Amino acid sequence: MSTIDDLLPAPRMAPAASAGVSMSVRGPRHAVLTVTGDAGPAVVRLVEVMLDTILADGVRHVIADLSAVSAVPPSLGDALSSVARVLERRGGWLLVEGGAAVGWPEDDGGVLLESSLLDAFQAYRASVQP
Repeated sequence: MSTIDDLLPAPRMAPAASAGVSMSVRGPRHAVLTVTGDAGPAVVRLVEVMLDTILADGVRHVIADLSAVSAVPPSLGDALSSVARVLERRGGWLLVEGGAAVGWPEDDGGVLLESSLLDAFQAYRASVQP
């Protein structure tokens, strides 16, 4: 335990070992979010923090890969829907890959659903070409 832990004890949340979250930023306006495993509360909170950070940096296009998530909790859906609305107001988009397989809703606030990986690459290419 560090000195900081002694001075500022706080509950810590960490994703389960069977879960993963990664964010890849491609230039100033594009990002790819990948979530794997069990999307419990710690994973959802980490996703929210990552998405808030890239939104503050001005990202306009996000691909969220949920194809390896065991189930999408409502809180993750709420976070992605909120981001989709922000991106839509900026003239951007959120593309959710793999959402249908884990029970993602049919239509939710501008989120492009039931995409294929080919759709994702075509959307990304269209967004980065001048």
